[in-house]
Amino acid sequence: MKVLFILPYCSFPEILSDSLPYYLIKKGHEVTVAFYSRVREKNTASKIGNIPFHRIDGISFSIPYYIEEFPCFLHLEDVVKRLSPDIIHVNNLPFLSSFQSILTSKKVGVPSILHVHGVIGMRNKILNIAQYVFISTFMRKAFHVAGRVICLTKSDSFEIQKLGCPREKIRIVPNGVDVEKFKPCKEIMDNVIFWHGRFVPEKGLNYLIMALNLVVKEKPKVKLVMCGRGPMLPKILCLVKKFGLEKNVVFKGCVERNKLPSLLGSAQLYVLPSLKEGMPYALLEAMSCGLPVVGSNIPGINDVIINGENGLLVP
Repeated sequence: MKVLFILPYCSFPEILSDSLPYYLIKKGHEVTVAFYSRVREKNTASKIGNIPFHRIDGISFSIPYYIEEFPCFLHLEDVVKRLSPDIIHVNNLPFLSSFQSILTSKKVGVPSILHVHGVIGMRNKILNIAQYVFISTFMRKAFHVAGRVICLTKSDSFEIQKLGCPREKIRIVPNGVDVEKFKPCKEIMDNVIFWHGRFVPEKGLNYLIMALNLVVKEKPKVKLVMCGRGPMLPKILCLVKKFGLEKNVVFKGCVERNKLPSLLGSAQLYVLPSLKEGMPYALLEAMSCGLPVVGSNIPGINDVIINGENGLLVP
């Protein structure tokens, strides 16, 4: 089967080697990943490992600290016709590009799946309201056009039903992790706390830095290792400087995917202070590495962590 896997944009292309496109290819399917990118190249097709990807032209805007990209695809119908997929797998909910992709699938007569990775991204009051308005208007139509809607958790399925998604179209499929890649390390670094992901408001990283400020007063040798990038990184850097935590926080940037398991597995503790999640790969990867985990008591995290049994939930 030929699958066109569409993302609005791709912050960490390397993660595709551990996600659905990779495993579909292993099953013998022909998969192309397509997404918007500001990178301009003569040849828009390339590969990430063994996964072909296609950069889609578009217009996008961003808001510092809040929105990395919000793209509108250009010539999407031409791309779909050229790639001629048997099915279109559309990812992420509150994006104009996702709405375009579902409607284009109907126009060209190709069945589609809409994959919900969390309903909205927590930003600020205005942007949160804007996302809910967009979903309850534009995406309501997409819910009805898509052949199936995949949710990661029951809580997300209940939420999108309130926003207009027919219950009979929903299937719940949790995220998974490759336990052969992410496994416990023999050497553990003392006093090292780990976090990795996107620097965006819903990750609650300002609360993490404020909590660390309290911890180091009792445990001055503690270090927090942070990996990733995103629009909120400058704010977090400023917060670290404000509290004088430069010696306690290590920013690794974007770590190569093949180096992440050993770096993650060597930590002593994993923290995930998110305010909103789908079902975070980061948490699953940390638990697969055998790390003790502490996470926010919110849907997506409390679907994975059972408080006091395989981790701790706060508050």
